[in-house]
Parts: sequence; structure tokens; C-alpha cells
Amino acid sequence: MAMTMAREIVFGNHIIPQTQVFFIRKNSFAMVNHKPFTPGHVLVCTKRKVAKFQDLTEIEAVDLFMTAR
Repeated sequence: MAMTMAREIVFGNHIIPQTQVFFIRKNSFAMVNHKPFTPGHVLVCTKRKVAKFQDLTEIEAVDLFMTAR
């Protein structure tokens, strides 16, 4: 997938460098974890910050799981 960064990717209070983000969808992204639990461990995140998983819209949840897949 060709990747373009239309805007900054934010994770919590951190701006994620483009070199760490390897996959982007409309509502989610995947990035390299600098302190992985196991080799190959990555983080799959939603673009919109929510307090709880249940706060995601159905579209955001589907997008998140499609990214994880």
C-alpha cells in the first residue's frame, strides 16, 4: 500500500514519525512498537481518540479490525 501522510499521526501525546507508521486506513493505522512484547509486535490504533473501545463508531471499529487483520 502506498502511504501518504496527509496530516500528522498522533498517539496519545506523541506525534508519530512517518518512519514508524507502515499502514494507514481512513480511521486507523499500524505502527512499529519500539519496545515490543515479542519480536514483530506492532500497535494498531484508531485515529480518533476515545476513552473506551465501545466509544468507537461501528465504522471505526470495523476499520480497526480490518487494519489488524
